[in-house]
Amino acid sequence: MYDINNVPSEVVELAEKSDLALCDVQELTITTDEQYTNAGEVLLKLKTDYKTLDEKRKELTKPIDEAKQKIMDWFRPHLTNLQNGIDFVGSKLTEFVKKQEMVRKALEEKLAKEAKEKEEIEKAKIQKQIEKAEKSGNADKVQELQQKKADVFIPSGEVVISTPKVAGIGARKTWKHVVEDFKALPDEYKLANNQMLSGLAKSTKGKMVIPGVRFYEDTTVGGVRK
Repeated sequence: MYDINNVPSEVVELAEKSDLALCDVQELTITTDEQYTNAGEVLLKLKTDYKTLDEKRKELTKPIDEAKQKIMDWFRPHLTNLQNGIDFVGSKLTEFVKKQEMVRKALEEKLAKEAKEKEEIEKAKIQKQIEKAEKSGNADKVQELQQKKADVFIPSGEVVISTPKVAGIGARKTWKHVVEDFKALPDEYKLANNQMLSGLAKSTKGKMVIPGVRFYEDTTVGGVRK
């Protein structure tokens, strides 16, 4: 591990000067051409100092980065093999759970269908009784039987298929989405393609007309790359 106390004295001195420079520029005001010129020279000096200090940083961190990279390269294939194994076994476990869920849903649908058929049979029996009561003119009985018919409900029951319990392993269910009709989406769920719009702003210099979009020129003053 690198001892930060071993940073060369010249680097420490440059860093301290940089800190003082920040305090100085924070009092900067520009109201005249001369002040603008002086501020430009200050900016160039700050950029030079930044480049110098950053180069010193790289000199110190390069050996550390190279050593780290070698360690990472050594571990990478072994960790990749383990991750591939994790992904493979995980996919098999997921596949098993999904198959079990398909079986459970199929059984529930079968039971629901059977329950519905039983309901229809029971309602048909009551309907015959209603028709008989209507022929006999028994209005109260008809009303009673109609309510009885409306109340017919045969529960289908719930199917539970449990997977084996393995300590440290569990199924995680996540709700996801698929956009099937983009035009039907409410506006608040539609995102502008800012990357494409930014590219058009630069390439056309704001001359392209796009409904709902205003291109504008933003000016920032800084050092010019040579």
